[in-house]
Amino acid sequence: MILATIAIALQSAVPVWQPLGTTSGGLAMSWDSASVERVGESVWARLRTVRPSPEPGTTAYAVSRIEIRCREGTGRVVETVNYLTDGSRGRTDTAPEPFEAIPPTSMLATIQRAVC
Repeated sequence: MILATIAIALQSAVPVWQPLGTTSGGLAMSWDSASVERVGESVWARLRTVRPSPEPGTTAYAVSRIEIRCREGTGRVVETVNYLTDGSRGRTDTAPEPFEAIPPTSMLATIQRAVC
C-alpha cells in the first residue's frame, strides 16, 4: 500500500503539458493536466508560456498557477514563476490578480471546459 501511494505521488509530480496554441505575439501556451486540484468551489492548474527565441540570460518560459471558479465562470492568475534560458528560476510574481470573466473563445476557456 505504501509503494502504491508513493507511485501515485510521483506520477502526479510529472507534468502533462496539453498544448493550447500560440498567441499573436508568438508565445506557445500549454496547461498541465496532471496539476489539477479541486479546492472548494475552485479548480487550480498550471499554465506554461514559452517564448519562441529567447536571448541567452533572459526568460525562456513562465509557469503560472491559475484558479478557476467553475460555477461563476471566472478565473485568475495566482502566481507566476519565470525561468531563464539556463533553466534557473528567475523572478516570481505572487500577487494574485482579481477574478475576471473567462471569455468563451479564450485559451483559459479551453482549460475551464476540461476541468469543470
